[in-house]
Amino acid sequence: MNPFYSLTGLLGALLLSVPLALAATPAGTPPPEVPAALAQRIFSAWQCGEQTGDYAAFKAFLGPKFQQFSHPLTGVVTGLPGLAKLRELVAGREKEPNQLTFSRVEVTSSATLFTFHFDSAGTVAGGMAYAGFNVISLRIEQGQLTGFREYFGYVNPAWFQK
Repeated sequence: MNPFYSLTGLLGALLLSVPLALAATPAGTPPPEVPAALAQRIFSAWQCGEQTGDYAAFKAFLGPKFQQFSHPLTGVVTGLPGLAKLRELVAGREKEPNQLTFSRVEVTSSATLFTFHFDSAGTVAGGMAYAGFNVISLRIEQGQLTGFREYFGYVNPAWFQK
């Protein structure tokens, strides 16, 4: 088959589907946010929390569709307990804020998973010096944050002894 005809057919199908997609959206309804843009907004809200201790913007993204939280110190928690565990982590960081600056942020993604790789430096756990490599993965499904995974480099066990 001639590649030109395949491309022409694909473009034709795309052009025919656009009016159908637009017609399916009720008038006055804003178009859904592109998942990559939503992931970037969520990551920026997390970054603000990690720099200042103000997680209000991040918490606004936590809703009933949230399904999975994973953290190096707590493991994987799913369903409502996962949402509760993430809220607990955030509440702890609001009480004893981290003061981290992120640098060299890079993003890799698939259709629903957006992974931010970055270096961070500053203080954690109420003032302990920290510098390391971190990864935050966000799962976005149907315009909602449904998963959050945090990974980080070296952890001093003394940071977590109370």
